[in-house]
Amino acid sequence: MKKIFILMAMILQMLCAFADEMLIRKAIEDMHSSVLVEKPWLSARSSALLENAYKPDEFEWVNLSDNDVATCWCEGVRGPGINEYVLMSIDHENGLSFDYGRAQRFKNIKCHLEINNGFCKSQDLFVKNNRVKTCRIEIYDTPEVYGQYEIFVRADPVKIYDSVLELADTSETQEFEFFITLREDNIYDMPLVLMKLTILDVYPGTDYDDTCISEIKVYGEYAE
Repeated sequence: MKKIFILMAMILQMLCAFADEMLIRKAIEDMHSSVLVEKPWLSARSSALLENAYKPDEFEWVNLSDNDVATCWCEGVRGPGINEYVLMSIDHENGLSFDYGRAQRFKNIKCHLEINNGFCKSQDLFVKNNRVKTCRIEIYDTPEVYGQYEIFVRADPVKIYDSVLELADTSETQEFEFFITLREDNIYDMPLVLMKLTILDVYPGTDYDDTCISEIKVYGEYAE
């Protein structure tokens, strides 16, 4: 009986991993198609809040990288948004993409993550809305190849980092550092390195059951 349960657990784990990989792959393909036709990359998040009094993109994921803590991404499901997520690409600190050749030589990439938790437009809005208490950080390495007019995903995403972060209940910038290692084979052109941040627990707001994040900045640098 114990062997059956272990086997079932292994199968379930494999199915979950496969689903995550397909989610990331589809998100990347949607990102490239969105760029080509100049439409919003809606696969960058699981949901976003819609309020009748505000414009449709008032609480979209793009607010996370606009260098303005007065705007925010807010999840859009009923309740505190547990398991809702947002995706962010990780580029080199100089704005360029990583490549497998240099990553092989330097072995590691040191990632820098900065988060402004909650709705930081004012202390009043910060307190009234939920803030993230714990979140899961997953990073995927997905090989790509550049065509004449399109960018293609060449192989399935591989998860190269998985950790849980606990955030402080403050609107001040919180900083984290961690190391990742890209896949060892370099038969592909370059990777798209994608971070998935998933809400696991929240600090409850006094008035609203909406969970907000104002800014996320993440980038990497080659390290020995």
